[in-house]
Amino acid sequence: MPRKIRNLRWWIIALLMLGGTINYLTRSTLGVAAPTLIKDLGITTKQYSWIVATFQGALMTQPLAGYVLDVVGLKVGFALFALAWSIISMAHALATNWQSFAVLRGMLGLAEGSANPAGMKATSEWFPAKERGLAGGFFNVGASVGSMLAPPLVVWAILHYGWRSAFVITGALGLVWAAFWYWLYEPPDRQPRLEESEREYIKAGQEEHLAGGNRPSSFSKVKAGVAADGTLTVTSANLIEPSDQRLFTSVCVVRLPTFSAAGAAPCGAAWPNVAHPDDSPTEAIEVWA
Repeated sequence: MPRKIRNLRWWIIALLMLGGTINYLTRSTLGVAAPTLIKDLGITTKQYSWIVATFQGALMTQPLAGYVLDVVGLKVGFALFALAWSIISMAHALATNWQSFAVLRGMLGLAEGSANPAGMKATSEWFPAKERGLAGGFFNVGASVGSMLAPPLVVWAILHYGWRSAFVITGALGLVWAAFWYWLYEPPDRQPRLEESEREYIKAGQEEHLAGGNRPSSFSKVKAGVAADGTLTVTSANLIEPSDQRLFTSVCVVRLPTFSAAGAAPCGAAWPNVAHPDDSPTEAIEVWA
């Protein structure tokens, strides 16, 4: 049984802050090394602008990264993103022209766009509502620390080993962090190192749907049919627990003298949109228009 860690939620936010630090360290490496590598590879100012623009454009896919984290989960999802940006950062050492740098920066932007969504998601899971502002502030400190550490570290690497080594070193730090994240992180309801008193404290201060650990349905099927007697039957099957494939089925029956869209309105009003795990697996609602 793992040893309990007191105030674990603050250790989690510290781990996230460290991840944010490495995230900004890797993205800042190019800017610090730019004067040296531009001269070495003969890259023009215009070509360098395309390299930077590619990264910034790819970084705007953060909603996609957030969606992946929602579906896959923070433990696996953020570890994979960190693994990806670390390997891509190290691959910068193999670049030989501005085109290869542009491709690599685009790939880096796609992977590093996961940092802010991951930080917000972890903060909402691990902290009661009244502490999220403070926790989010600590997480965002990582961006400043990473940007601050990049110049001396990269300059040191360039002076001793060349500009290519700077990308390898910062990428390697990301690999170490990704492994540590995957080893330590679990959501509060499954974290064996979390004290029960802290677990209850977190749960008591959260919104009900977060405290219960429920996730929105990722699957929904709706079927509708009209019989010869004017009976409209609508059946919805919602996957409410992806881990064990449990289905909640709602059946709404509307009996209409003459079928019309307006007559089906009471069904939508009476039909529950959210199924609680404790509810009966099937619920039928019959409405006479």
